[in-house]
Amino acid sequence: MQLGDGWYCHITDNMLTPARFTVLTLHGCPGDHKEWAGLEYEMRQKCRWINLTIPGYDGEDERRGTYDGSLRHMSELIIRLMKSRGVPKIVFCGHSMGSMVMIHFATHHPEYLDGTINITGLADTWYIGLMTFYNTIVISSGLNKMRKDRNAILDDD
Repeated sequence: MQLGDGWYCHITDNMLTPARFTVLTLHGCPGDHKEWAGLEYEMRQKCRWINLTIPGYDGEDERRGTYDGSLRHMSELIIRLMKSRGVPKIVFCGHSMGSMVMIHFATHHPEYLDGTINITGLADTWYIGLMTFYNTIVISSGLNKMRKDRNAILDDD
């Protein structure tokens, strides 16, 4: 699917309309949209179901025009996809790596969400996870003495 500026992605879409809600799935790494086949089959009459394959996991180069693969660009790609398909809001279902994109998307673009489903993914807050890492690993090993600005590791963009 072409999304402008050389951006494109691979999707499957059951095109169920009208639908009470739309689920957008994003797989883990490694993986692809086929991970969702069983769930998609079970939900086929209940909602619109869009599987998005992370660029680069569709057998093609991940560099597409100005798209750089960052969380910010992945979120922008999803917004472009939603607009091109006429989908105002989604229930975002992320698995593993897909959940990291989902958390970023939910944090920066909540207006596009009806809900989120995090399957074996990261914690919903980066800060708590990073602070736990910092307090248990970095401080105990003395690495904090080597870094003057500990807050630099907490930046998410």
